[in-house]
Formats: sequence, C-alpha cells, structure tokens
Amino acid sequence: MSSTTGERALGFFFSNYIIEACSWDHILDDSMLASVKALGLAGFSSIASSAGILVEVRRQYIEAVRLTNAAISSPVDVKKDSTIVSVAILSVFETVTGSNRRSLVDWTNRIKGDAALLELRGPETLSTPAGRHIFGQVTSSLVGICLQYDLEVPENILKLRTEA
Repeated sequence: MSSTTGERALGFFFSNYIIEACSWDHILDDSMLASVKALGLAGFSSIASSAGILVEVRRQYIEAVRLTNAAISSPVDVKKDSTIVSVAILSVFETVTGSNRRSLVDWTNRIKGDAALLELRGPETLSTPAGRHIFGQVTSSLVGICLQYDLEVPENILKLRTEA
C-alpha cells in the first residue's frame, strides 16, 4: 500500500469513526492498525472509485482478520484492549461493506463471542479510563443488537455493566 493511500485510509478512519478525542498510541498494535486501515480504506474507496483500492481493501481486511485471530488465540493478547477494539472495528467493516449479511444465528454467535472476550478481560479492565471507554462502547453495541433481534443480553455482560 502506498504511503499516501495508507495515510488517507487512516485519516478517513479517524475523521469518520472516532467520536471522542483520545490517544490510541498505548494500544495500537499490528492487529488494530490493520483493522483501522481496512475500515479506513473501505470508506475511502467509496469516494475514490478505484478498482485498485478495492483489491487493497480486501487484502487489508484479510490481513486484519489473520492478525486479530492470532491475538484472540494468544492467552496474553486476548485480554488486550487492542484485540477487542480490532474485533469491533472488523464488525463495523463487515457492516459498512455488506461483506457479511448476518442471520439471527450469526448475531447470536457474535454476541456470545464478544461476551466471552469481555469476560476473559474481567473486571480489572474497568480500572482504566480506556478500558471503561472500550467496555462501554462494546457493551452498548451488544445491547443494541440484542434489542434489535430480541435476544437476551448475556448474563456476564449484565454483571460487568453493574460493576462499571
């Protein structure tokens, strides 16, 4: 990826998907950076109209999924802020690009997976401002999905929300 395309992808991501100003330097690792670039490129491609960018979007998405899966498989990395943020960003990518039309079963599995990630992170995650912010964003999304599809909010999420 050329540096200008990569820079534009990052710029697109941060100007369109980040609501609050905060520093991500402390959690930005390879999986999260790849996820950010994939989503940024997907958004940028919608205004750039270039077949080459679409190829790069898919390549970057595959790399982001590979790196995020590796992080989820690591007993250390699975608890990092960057891992759950990467999962959330990839979910937005799939929604924005329409690359994963989810069935009720898919949404149920997504909720169970996100709930399991949050449970693995445990209540100590809530001890930092960044951890609380990430927790709030992920649980708000999960609760919204549960309401939309008439699904039960996982018990561990309800428990952690009361602790937050």
